[in-house]
Amino acid sequence: MSAAVEAVSSGTEEVKSSRSSGSTPPPLSLRGLLEKRSSDGSWKIQLFSLKRYKLYYQEPGGDRRDRVASLDLGNVVKVERAGPKLHLYVDEKRRHQLREVQSETSAGPTLDEWEDAILEHVDAARHHRAKKKHHHRPPVWKEDLGDDDEKTQKAAKNEEQKPHYRDLIVDFYQKTNPDKVNDVDTLIAKYKDIGVGEADLLAAIQNKYDKIRMLR
Repeated sequence: MSAAVEAVSSGTEEVKSSRSSGSTPPPLSLRGLLEKRSSDGSWKIQLFSLKRYKLYYQEPGGDRRDRVASLDLGNVVKVERAGPKLHLYVDEKRRHQLREVQSETSAGPTLDEWEDAILEHVDAARHHRAKKKHHHRPPVWKEDLGDDDEKTQKAAKNEEQKPHYRDLIVDFYQKTNPDKVNDVDTLIAKYKDIGVGEADLLAAIQNKYDKIRMLR
């Protein structure tokens, strides 16, 4: 049984080599037996493996082809120690309950070691997820970058091409009734208050003087 519950030596060596290189060390990997509480309230011995931000567990004595369950430690919101038990909360209600194997012959990592290692993995998983999310932003398409500028340019161009009706009204009065030129702004403001724009005002003035010419 001692072979099944020994800590994975490669995990410890990986931490040492990373620390010596000055980079952030990966969390410690552990492997051993723990009891896990089932949904029916009973405790069952499971072989646990802790590595790469996940906690794997399966029936002891099996091989890699056996069914292996896992818990993504990035989804753990709280790790709580309650006496001889360790609670891993996925949310406010759901939790995984673990404890040491209730046998004098059991060996391997203690519950304290499991708690420290799991906390380290939870913290590392959160940082890894946040970093991954930061580096995987939605792509910004080139077409999108130019949309606003293109609309602004079109609006400015349309504004330049738009007839300046005030000038046209002034020009019209200069040719037909110069005394009215000084009253153009007052006239525009008056009709604007009742919802008549400069273009419609020009058309109305032109229509009025056309009728006057016809009467003559």
